[in-house]
Amino acid sequence: MMDAVKLMLDELKVPKENVMVEIFAGPPPALKVASPQPLAEPGTLPEANAAPRPEENGTPPAAEEAGKTGVVTFAKSNKTAVLTPEKSILEASEEVGVNIDYSCRIGTCGICITKLLSGQVTMEVQDALTEDDKAKNMILACQAKASENVSVEA
Repeated sequence: MMDAVKLMLDELKVPKENVMVEIFAGPPPALKVASPQPLAEPGTLPEANAAPRPEENGTPPAAEEAGKTGVVTFAKSNKTAVLTPEKSILEASEEVGVNIDYSCRIGTCGICITKLLSGQVTMEVQDALTEDDKAKNMILACQAKASENVSVEA
């Protein structure tokens, strides 16, 4: 029902900031992958051997620390942060002083939306993203986690 109402509001061109959503959490959905290149079919994963784009701000720090799986580069802020499997891009941004606005931290409000410039992330919840957002490589920083180097526009 919520999806149908969201579609109707989009068709009526109701501004996103005027739409409020309340979700009562159930079991977590399966992980979904966001990628800077469009997916062949909705719900499919990108090819495992697809090459990530090179970093535009030079090479990120080497992954030498235990438990470290990648580095996130915040392009606008010109800062980097360590990513571990359980750390979201929002949490990493807070550690290095990059200001990404947020509200809910559960993927439903859309305040923390940012553009994925390179790499791939997984997001358990993508409720706040429209199909247009996904086509433009937008991600929810509060939900986005990565096990490789990524770059975001923040």
